[in-house]
Amino acid sequence: MLVASIFLAITGYLCLSFAAGLGGATVAITVIGIAYGPIFPLIAEQLDDRFSYHPAFYNGMIAIAVSGAMSAPWLLGYIDAYFGIQYVMLIPAFGSVAVLILALLLMLEARLMSAKHARQSESLIAGD
Repeated sequence: MLVASIFLAITGYLCLSFAAGLGGATVAITVIGIAYGPIFPLIAEQLDDRFSYHPAFYNGMIAIAVSGAMSAPWLLGYIDAYFGIQYVMLIPAFGSVAVLILALLLMLEARLMSAKHARQSESLIAGD
């Protein structure tokens, strides 16, 4: 579901970048909102499974998210001033691509660790 949400957000950003009218922009913004809804809870769940519950970890995660949210308007205004409005929505799309890469790396790591755990269990059963 996480990967599908990220792909949906990227699709919404690309549609918004090339939207010609208000109707297309409204649909693209709606798609982006629907796509971003489940991303943070799903990532928090995956990180909770990996690091277990520790309040300082969640404080750090929220601090990083807030600093990104505070710097986004500045970056988008800078891009608009120097390159034009059509490139503004590509910046959050690149952020979604970065989240997609991180999600795929988490999935790869989980698969590798489960294979390693299975080999260790087999060696314990075989008595090696």
